[in-house]
Amino acid sequence: MIDIIIPTYNNKEGLIKTLNSIPPRADLTITVIDDCSTIVYPNICEQFPHVHFSRLFANCGPGLVRQWGIEHTNEPYIMFAYTGDYFISPNVFDTIIAEINKCPNVDMFSWQHISEFINKVCNNNHNRLHARVYKREFIEKNDICFCPESSFVNEDVGFNRICRLFTTMKFIPTPIYVWTSDENSLTRRDNGAFTYQKQNIGLALNGIHIYNHIKNKVSPQLILKEIGEIMGALYYNIIKTVQERPEFLNNSWEGARLFYTTIYKLYGNGAEN
Repeated sequence: MIDIIIPTYNNKEGLIKTLNSIPPRADLTITVIDDCSTIVYPNICEQFPHVHFSRLFANCGPGLVRQWGIEHTNEPYIMFAYTGDYFISPNVFDTIIAEINKCPNVDMFSWQHISEFINKVCNNNHNRLHARVYKREFIEKNDICFCPESSFVNEDVGFNRICRLFTTMKFIPTPIYVWTSDENSLTRRDNGAFTYQKQNIGLALNGIHIYNHIKNKVSPQLILKEIGEIMGALYYNIIKTVQERPEFLNNSWEGARLFYTTIYKLYGNGAEN
């Protein structure tokens, strides 16, 4: 029924926490993909014999790891989990599968999650991957994929924005998943330096990926809306960088310039506006 794809990188304790929250059941296939970690997981493989473990031979980033997972699994629905996050209880999968069976024509489902960052229940109205189920047929029919040029940051933005443009999403008003503030997360290390260095570049590359994917498939109005929202996010990141990590301001501007100049050229030097 559902493929649960879990990228992991050098986070053994977080992976155990995530896997412990997913019950062994016939309608769930769990695939852990190690992104060329410098640690080994043999005891975890023995502890979770029902889980499929794969290892990549080069560090590709979470986006391309998830893409590999999509291409090497085959259940009719796909779900992603982050290493270190966890599902609230084993029973939440009964809720998810009941909704899928009740609405077989729906391409994407979302639900509430608990954010440890702000200690509250959230409705996941943004572009995060951790609170959604995708119908594989929908992904394949629309050739939706992760941006190959930017796999390490903002990779969820590119993927989910394209998904939202091609379908509507059914919301399940139930807390199902906990998004943790795991300090071993790639983007939380070094006081967020990785994020401030790479966020706008990642957003720009994913924005270009979105444009190239949708330019001949959706209305000009939707294209302009997407471009405008990405520009707004780029400016927001610049302001945040000025306030919090000004030493990385040039990195933020580099991403913004890349997006503006590339989209300007692709969109016909403004002739279509």
